Amino acid sequence: MVRSKWVGKKKGASSSQPPKSAKKQRLDIREPSPDPALQSYSESEEHSPIPLRSVTFVDKRVMGGRNIDLSFCSSEFSFVYWLEDLNLIPLVQISDPFYTKLVKEFYSNLRMASNHNEEFALTSSVKGERIYLNARILASILHIPHTGLYVFEHKKWPEVEGFHPNHILSILYPNDPNVLPNMALTTNRLSVDHRLLHHLIVHQILPTGGGYAKLSRMQVFLMWCILSKIEFCFPLLMLKTMVRAFSQKKSVLPFGSILTKVFLHFHIRLEGEVATKLKKEDTYNKSTLNQMGWKKQQGIWTYCPRADQAPRIAREKQEDNPPWEGQEQAAPAQAHIAPAQAQGSSSTTDFDRMMELMQSQFASMQASFDGQLTQIKMQLASLAEDHKILHADYENVDEGVYYDLRVIKRCLKRMERNLAAAKIFDHCTDTSGDEGDSSSDTPALAES
Repeated sequence: MVRSKWVGKKKGASSSQPPKSAKKQRLDIREPSPDPALQSYSESEEHSPIPLRSVTFVDKRVMGGRNIDLSFCSSEFSFVYWLEDLNLIPLVQISDPFYTKLVKEFYSNLRMASNHNEEFALTSSVKGERIYLNARILASILHIPHTGLYVFEHKKWPEVEGFHPNHILSILYPNDPNVLPNMALTTNRLSVDHRLLHHLIVHQILPTGGGYAKLSRMQVFLMWCILSKIEFCFPLLMLKTMVRAFSQKKSVLPFGSILTKVFLHFHIRLEGEVATKLKKEDTYNKSTLNQMGWKKQQGIWTYCPRADQAPRIAREKQEDNPPWEGQEQAAPAQAHIAPAQAQGSSSTTDFDRMMELMQSQFASMQASFDGQLTQIKMQLASLAEDHKILHADYENVDEGVYYDLRVIKRCLKRMERNLAAAKIFDHCTDTSGDEGDSSSDTPALAES
């Protein structure tokens, strides 16, 4: 968030108003209330651009952005149609190279050009050319809508009519009813559509620096808006994200490729500038999905992370500070921390990251084992059915053979009796044990 309100109070605080505590100030600057920087300067500077506090941009990393292979993704995934319903497809097809030097110049010259109760607007200058942006202008550049609701919350759930955290969590985690709104949310159990949608949000709408392991509450809210076809003013959110990225010392500089389109719109010359092209993995296609650990098995995309993907998972967990996470100013008494204590804190952080990585790997292994166990159970059930069928066939064969033998035996006995009656045999020997047969042989013996 913008901290210019604090700077304004330091420059010219009124003696009649008592200073507010740090907690109270945090509550004052939290969105969706009017931007505090606009409030602090609106009385003294009605028409001049509002300067933001100076921040060094040399060490800041520029995020280019991500895009999708539309032909591939539209034939494989549902998230494309979710974005299409809100006319957001142009936002995820931006693949322009970005210019690191010009992006840093844009952020270093960033100013807020609107006062309280006015439409939020920014101004900057790059290579001597003035840039003026509001939600309408940015939307026209990106060919996306600029209407809809706007709300931003960093730590708590947004309060919007019709939005219930339990409902969206039941959609994102249908197989895990134990996920509650007050818990830390992870992405390793999301479906492929929800996972890719989250990737695009953290790159093209609300950048976090490249980390995908965790879900913030604001990101979940944006996913709910997209899934529910609720119009949201994404251009305004992007503009305010630029301000938050500017005002924090340890955040990334987002929207590199998007700013290239802004530069072209304002006729800024790009000749002679060093361009950075997006990487192959910045485009979501079949190869990218395989690198992420997603495999298509029996027509279904299944998350099957390989063992060699542990470094990538660890890298995703070590994400940079999001633009909206404020770095609170330490009190003078906390400025002199013992080196041993700082080292212990660093060790604890490393241990926590290691534990999170192990938990993520265990969860993926458990999911893989569950899938294999399900397949084994299905195969055993199939074998049991085959065994029942074979057993029934065997019983039928046994009864049929026994019946055929009895029929043949009767035929042979009749032939034997006929031959004996025709005097071909002196007598016939009864081997069947039938009473009628034994009585018929007695007269023949008497005659002899």
